[in-house]
Amino acid sequence: MLHTVHKKLGFTIVELVVVIIILGLLISIGFVSWNGIQKRAYNLERLNELKGWESIFKLYAAQERKYPPVPSHGGYCLGTGFPDKAYIESYFNATGVSSGDRWSPEETALPSSTGFCRSILSYGPANWHTRHHANGALNTALATVGKLPKNTQSTRRGAWLVGPFVTYSTTRIFLTQSFVGNAGDCPKSTTYNNTDGSGMVLCDIDLPLKAFDIVP
Repeated sequence: MLHTVHKKLGFTIVELVVVIIILGLLISIGFVSWNGIQKRAYNLERLNELKGWESIFKLYAAQERKYPPVPSHGGYCLGTGFPDKAYIESYFNATGVSSGDRWSPEETALPSSTGFCRSILSYGPANWHTRHHANGALNTALATVGKLPKNTQSTRRGAWLVGPFVTYSTTRIFLTQSFVGNAGDCPKSTTYNNTDGSGMVLCDIDLPLKAFDIVP
């Protein structure tokens, strides 16, 4: 007697579901791993930029016996390529920030091409001090002793915190950079400064205070 052998073709629904679940898990693991690699690479580049600025400040101090003078205490963006007024205005327009709360009197007087750093989207008189602007004289002074680091970061979409910048005060002079992460994610050679909840964190490197100089 002849028996007909029926071959099983394709997959059952259960088998297809199992395959889809496994593929989904593999894709998720790969995505998380890739994001981690991107984060480390991005932060390493930011750290190298920050250390480059540390070196140029120390070189200037060694040659001039002081740090580059600045107009007053406060923070100043280092380098170029920072978000300008048009970039920040587009955010204010989209979120309905009133015109009187957007810029301090000092910022209003600055050219439209001026770059801004630190908390670039801050608004209101109580928060204007958290936004810094570029100072061409400071960058020019530093360039007299060596090649300035090239900043490859301007801003990340949705992030408020942008670096690098330097802050002069009576007790400290420190350099700050913006990294991907949260509080506790600062590189080992830096100290935590602040975070804005958008996945960016500010981290500092302190400079010796001996060469401190402020122009009245």
